[in-house]
Amino acid sequence: MLSAILVTGSNFDNRQKEIKRLVERIFAPSNVELADVVSWSVKEIKESQKKESVVSMIKKQIQWLNLSAHNQGGIKVWLIYQAPLLSIPAQNTLLKTLEEPLPQRYIILEAESPDQLLPTIISRVEVISLSNDVPQQTKGWSWLAKNLTLPYPQLRLVAERLALQDREKVKLFLQECQREILEKRDLPKQGELFGLFSFTLKGLNHNLNLKHLLIHLFWQAKEIKDNY
Repeated sequence: MLSAILVTGSNFDNRQKEIKRLVERIFAPSNVELADVVSWSVKEIKESQKKESVVSMIKKQIQWLNLSAHNQGGIKVWLIYQAPLLSIPAQNTLLKTLEEPLPQRYIILEAESPDQLLPTIISRVEVISLSNDVPQQTKGWSWLAKNLTLPYPQLRLVAERLALQDREKVKLFLQECQREILEKRDLPKQGELFGLFSFTLKGLNHNLNLKHLLIHLFWQAKEIKDNY
């Protein structure tokens, strides 16, 4: 499945660092050569003297994604910097690719804020916020249940990002999940899910490794949800 990620935050350098971390940890954790990586700067492309339109260049890049990868991992990653500078036609061209999943193909975009891109683009990407708070889209179980539909590598990434937040904020998030689970009286395996969050909160109170706790929680919750 083609995975699309949008990295957001107020600092461009931090967004660059996060994208580098994603490529190294998620797509090629042991060897960068496991992935073919192409880096795109929309600003540089638009400022170049090339007569070719950005839309045309995006189409060529999509053709590149469709070709076989020249690495043992079979992975291709397309990094798009300054994504908000893409015109509406260019974003719509990209959207067609996001709607048609491809195996082991990844697109990572960066922008200061999600609202700088088309809503249709945002609806098809996993947003990673580099703010100091738990992401604003985090609303408890409803938010997490949506993320539980992601493949395991992406789900692990969501857990890792949440683990970077303040421990007390993560605790409040887990408690909010529990409240929502109790309110959803028609939720399958309600008791099992509630118990899973209780177990995680106990680990949190005992100062266990936050990242490992969240990864375990998300994976177990995904197993429960997949077996509804």
